[in-house]
Amino acid sequence: MDWIDVYQTSRDQPLLTAEAIRDFERRECERMGCPTFSLMTRAGKTAFAWLRARWPRARQWLVVVGTGNNGGDGLVIAHHAVNAGLSVTIAIGETGPNTWQNKLKADARLAWQRLSESHPKVVTFDQVDWHGVDLVVDAFLGSGVTPPAREEALRVIRAMNSAKCPIASIDVPSGLDADRGVPVGEAVFATETLTMIAVKPGLVTADGPEHCGRLWLTSLELSVPRTPQQVIRWLRFLSSDWRLQSRHLNSHKGSFGHVGVIGGDVGMGGAGLMAAQAALRSGAGKVTWWTHAAHVSAALARCPELMVQTRSPTDAKTATLLKQHDVIVFGPGLGRGDWAKAWAAQVEQFDGPLIVDADGLLWLERITGQDRPCIITPHPGEAAQLLKCDVSDIQADRYWAVETLARQYACVAVLKGCGTLVSDGKCTNVSSYGCPAMAVAGMGDMLAGMIGAILAQSHPPMHAALLGVMAHGLSGMQAAETWHNGLVATDVLAHVPHYLWE
Repeated sequence: MDWIDVYQTSRDQPLLTAEAIRDFERRECERMGCPTFSLMTRAGKTAFAWLRARWPRARQWLVVVGTGNNGGDGLVIAHHAVNAGLSVTIAIGETGPNTWQNKLKADARLAWQRLSESHPKVVTFDQVDWHGVDLVVDAFLGSGVTPPAREEALRVIRAMNSAKCPIASIDVPSGLDADRGVPVGEAVFATETLTMIAVKPGLVTADGPEHCGRLWLTSLELSVPRTPQQVIRWLRFLSSDWRLQSRHLNSHKGSFGHVGVIGGDVGMGGAGLMAAQAALRSGAGKVTWWTHAAHVSAALARCPELMVQTRSPTDAKTATLLKQHDVIVFGPGLGRGDWAKAWAAQVEQFDGPLIVDADGLLWLERITGQDRPCIITPHPGEAAQLLKCDVSDIQADRYWAVETLARQYACVAVLKGCGTLVSDGKCTNVSSYGCPAMAVAGMGDMLAGMIGAILAQSHPPMHAALLGVMAHGLSGMQAAETWHNGLVATDVLAHVPHYLWE
């Protein structure tokens, strides 16, 4: 089999932009001394085999093609389908066959010349007879789409999305920006997608996963770059390389770090408590929650293993006590009032590692810039505040956002959302885990506590952040099997240890 189910594999995948893929294809053809058309024929042949394997009973195929190389792949697919005795209709835009043929790129024209010998049925899209179509093959725009999408292209995409049969996209769902994961106007919602050579960054974050459906990869028997010097973005999977190691027999609670959680202002005590609980469940030897006296009884009833400290942030002994912590998680339920401001002043003097989340991010410029590890965990709205832009700007290019945050604040940045990103400004990793059921209040507090505990156990910031994100996502997916869309944040706690340790 020449393809893999991307999310079922355990191997990390390099993420290459559409431009990087085109450069790689050109260099490989030069190295092998073969024309680029030979790579197109290989892609089309592989895609045809994949389509037959995935939909063996489909007899009537509608192959939607454009004029570029993606359309050329579709024409090669159609050639193999016709030779296999399938009923194939080739659908083009609304300009008519002659205009379409004149616009074909060089390799796509070669593919058409070979296919035309079989006298295939070619129709403009408004002439398509949808009755009896078993499978739509989307080879319309591919990775070369750039804004703005023409009205004609939008009509073709809308028609494909209204189909009552499966849609198989070749390389990239038409209309989707392969690098950023956002529709350029509108994009195809594929049932499944077979991407070529390497996974593109936009297929695994933002809107990409929903448009791709089930994502497959074929390398076309080419060896893509995989070294850190060559690849700066990766799709990551949890493996033994990331998990926490088994504990030595001669261990004690001091061996696994002391985490301080600062947060839980009046009316928001639950956020701080959940972060503290998550830190305990993630292996921290000790956890102290700094909050108001009104929350002590609830903390003792809910989590007696937790130490609760109610000393004021302005107390003379507070700074000394904070120095006992190996890591501080600053922000869950912190609020924005005088209490939060006083705590920000204390945290500014703390010289140990920080996890900054939620309202703690409002004080980020004040508490960062020091020579200490710092991990920030914003959602898109908080990221927009930090970068002084709109949320739509963040979601339009999540890679730019997380990499800018990491560089601007000299930290490891975690940008939460579909395809959570973790970056230090030099390398960006995408978690392959998580589900929509996790979009509930408190889930970010849990993540901050988990990362804090992992960092306290002497793991580098990037490792701690990414392991926390992956274990958090997997725990949420596992809990959602029971609770579905009724999942609440604390449901993930029971599953966390299973994914953190070998």
